[in-house]
Amino acid sequence: MIPKLVDVESEIYVLTKIQEFTQILHQEAQARGLVFEDVLECARSLHVKLLPPACDRDDTVVFSDLDFTEKERAARVTCMKVQSEWDNAVSWREDVSAKADKGNVQGC
Repeated sequence: MIPKLVDVESEIYVLTKIQEFTQILHQEAQARGLVFEDVLECARSLHVKLLPPACDRDDTVVFSDLDFTEKERAARVTCMKVQSEWDNAVSWREDVSAKADKGNVQGC
């Protein structure tokens, strides 16, 4: 069953209120030279662009700079870092090797 968009939106909003999430988001924003509030806004709107990321041969989720802006990747990386501590965490990595043209990538 596909979850209702409003449920996904609510769950993402709750996630962004968790202290661990905001701490990691601050770190990601600072490491990338981004404004925390901009990345937080992007995180809260993750449900709008639920573009499925690519996966490696071993089912590792890959967030590419061809598919996501820097802010979107920072928000997604934050979510993945938080879930990395959970049981049955999803394997993931960020790929910035494509060096996407910023004009070709749309985001928040």
